[in-house]
Amino acid sequence: MTRFEEIGQQLQLESLSKAEAKSRFKKSCDLCCNRGNHIDCDRCAIASCHRMVLETFDEMSVIDKLVKAMKTRNPEPVLAR
Repeated sequence: MTRFEEIGQQLQLESLSKAEAKSRFKKSCDLCCNRGNHIDCDRCAIASCHRMVLETFDEMSVIDKLVKAMKTRNPEPVLAR
């Protein structure tokens, strides 16, 4: 793995939203293609990490929806006794 890929992965992992991850990934791809790195996209560590980050944001969205649905069914918190 190149230093470029290490930095790109770190930027993906630090993204706070799906849009931010996509923007950072686009910049990484542009740099790779236009600045001479030319890493094979199928073997790119940034691309792999990007897919993982997007899947995580998708899963978080599903969990948020489930929590909201549960709150509407039972708005009062149940205290453990």
